[in-house]
Amino acid sequence: MKFTAQMLFDITIGLMNDQKSNSSGYSEYFLPILNTVLSECLPHENALRYRDGMEELSQAPYIESMSKEIPYHEEMVRNILPYGIGMFLFLGDDENVKATFFSSKYEENKTRYTAAIYVETEDAY
Repeated sequence: MKFTAQMLFDITIGLMNDQKSNSSGYSEYFLPILNTVLSECLPHENALRYRDGMEELSQAPYIESMSKEIPYHEEMVRNILPYGIGMFLFLGDDENVKATFFSSKYEENKTRYTAAIYVETEDAY
């Protein structure tokens, strides 16, 4: 499934337990935060691309509109990016306890959903 920035915004707001009608304050910060989180997650996306035999990205995409598609794997968009974005949004609201929870989930899910890269090894003994 392909995800747009708007779809990711909706997922993030849902995880934050906020209503869409109250989320307009977050929308002006969403794209800059999204672009920061996309950059942070580039090595994880490239590990998934390597696993799937896809070309790796030389740099993170820059999303300029809510209708633009996010060219990352579904597991990244659904399970990692919302927590990174939510963490920054909660920090902006001085909701430090919630930001800490989202930060923990962000780091945990980066580990959980990033593909391991296996390489051949040679026994030196």
